[in-house]
Amino acid sequence: MTDTSTAPAALAKGDTTPTAEPPDKRRLPGVPDLLLALAAVVLLVFLFRTDGFFTRTSLVALLSTSAITGIIAIGMTVIALSGNVLSFALGVTASVTTLVCLATLRHGPVVAIVLSLLVGAAIFAVQGLLVGAFGTNPVIIAVGSLAAISGAAIEITGGASVQPSGDGTDWLNGKAFGIPVVFVIFFLLAVVGQAVLSGTTFGRRLMLVGSNRSAAEAAGQPVSRVILLTYMAGGACAAITGVLLAARYGATGFSQSQGGGVQYDYDAIAAVLVGGTSLRGGRGAIWRTVLGVILVEALSNALLLHGFSTQTRQLTNGVIVAVALVLSDLRSRSGVRR
Repeated sequence: MTDTSTAPAALAKGDTTPTAEPPDKRRLPGVPDLLLALAAVVLLVFLFRTDGFFTRTSLVALLSTSAITGIIAIGMTVIALSGNVLSFALGVTASVTTLVCLATLRHGPVVAIVLSLLVGAAIFAVQGLLVGAFGTNPVIIAVGSLAAISGAAIEITGGASVQPSGDGTDWLNGKAFGIPVVFVIFFLLAVVGQAVLSGTTFGRRLMLVGSNRSAAEAAGQPVSRVILLTYMAGGACAAITGVLLAARYGATGFSQSQGGGVQYDYDAIAAVLVGGTSLRGGRGAIWRTVLGVILVEALSNALLLHGFSTQTRQLTNGVIVAVALVLSDLRSRSGVRR
């Protein structure tokens, strides 16, 4: 599979169908790519030297944790591809929709899931409208949304744990042919998302907006609508994660202060950056993010098996994000296309 990329110049001349860059113009791997490849090799060696990592129990746990981080990372990827950096409000939105799902289960699982999706999409529709239609700085919107959403949720619930008001989501904790259902959902979302990016007009418009918003506007592309729909897709991904968390915490309840969702954002950011999605927009792919998720979560699980604390694993993720940012910047400066 290849990344989806566009040719803004062609659109500026009046061609309304974005086109992919010819494969013969792709450049040879540069230093950032070689460093990432070296890091992957070192990680594999580390994993093979980790006792118990390749057991069935460990691998099933890896798939489950990868799914939660991965679905948020998919939403973060599409927002980043639109040229709006990374959203810091996906994790907290996942936590809020977890509360919504648990509180509305008494009306049945279908109603609870639909309401959760609507809440997640609506939260990000507001952000997408501000960024796309009014040109508000996406970083300010992301940080402000994180504080506002978290504060509102704690204020409404009083920080108390929300107990499930019904059942019907237990099947999400099960397995399909030995594979966790949550991972199956993650995989299907990744396939659909990549298909949309690579094979639809919306996907090509999204990549163009991320590559060169001015060129997209000059070509008459519906930039505001593309950004709005992109943010709503991100919010829907956060809501799906919230439903999965509701199924996980269904027996004990869940509180906003217990799971503010920030750690999910950190893990997803690390995965997106390791996968090679550009923070400047217009370059990247969901399938790359999937690989990034698996690498990041594999390292986290290996550190856990070695007895390292949660704080150490969080520190490791921070280092990964910092290094990935530097490599991303080097790649952009050297003009290397992924």
